[in-house]
Amino acid sequence: MTPILNNFFAGLTISADMTDDSSFLEKLERRIYQIAVVHEQPKGEQFHWKKCGHEDLFISLMPENPLASQSEVHLSDLDGISILLLSRIGFWANTHRAKTPNTKYLLQVEQGSFWELTMNSSYPVFESSYHIRHGQTLPGRINVPLVDEECHTDYYLVTLATEYKRFTTLFDHITETTVW
Repeated sequence: MTPILNNFFAGLTISADMTDDSSFLEKLERRIYQIAVVHEQPKGEQFHWKKCGHEDLFISLMPENPLASQSEVHLSDLDGISILLLSRIGFWANTHRAKTPNTKYLLQVEQGSFWELTMNSSYPVFESSYHIRHGQTLPGRINVPLVDEECHTDYYLVTLATEYKRFTTLFDHITETTVW
């Protein structure tokens, strides 16, 4: 979304917040944010929203990993193994933890370090359908779909209903496949 926003609002400073989106609607109401992308359909007439995408999670594995031969994997199948994980992945950061209480997450803050470790180790990593569709897959790895309900989400572009006129052109431009 950030490149689209930069095009629509050329000359303005765009700030992106890649944290858990649970407080984004409240921040819209408090006018801290003007627009937000959330993963749950907003409730209430105070919001104007439009679906802007869908994402599925995969687990990216080396071919010798026993799970790599599976056609699908459940989060519970990952419980107890070590997984490399970026720390700033928004709401996804806590999605898997309830079903993997014995998993050791090797958190990486810096994206460059994360990719360096991923390319030079056999640790599993989570992979997004967004990256897969854009050909940004990790070489030498197999992406197996995660089938748990919480590993699939829709995204919604949201603003306050009273602010919608300011963003009509943006909302008109957005489709269900903008973030996919």
